[in-house]
Amino acid sequence: MRGIDLYVPADRQHHGELSPSASDPPPLDAPAIAQMRHTLQTVAGEVIYALRKTIVEPVFGQIKAGRGFRRFAFRGQARVTAEWLLICLTHNLLKLFRSGWTPQQA
Repeated sequence: MRGIDLYVPADRQHHGELSPSASDPPPLDAPAIAQMRHTLQTVAGEVIYALRKTIVEPVFGQIKAGRGFRRFAFRGQARVTAEWLLICLTHNLLKLFRSGWTPQQA
């Protein structure tokens, strides 16, 4: 039976923060957290972990669960599109607000 390779971060990394470079691999009896840290610090681990940014399903889950959006209130392509754009706009604004982002003065 083939095993599944997991790429789960042991520590939180903030946006723009560089990950430390990979050092010598930990011994085989090292804790799983140390092994995962090393795996994610390799070039291959960073490339594979970066693929998580290419999927959009979490956004739909956040909108459905966090915002409670389950069905459109209007009928027709134009009205549904307008409602969806409004939902996406408020979702992104909430993300910016929660992150502490403030607009820069010109």
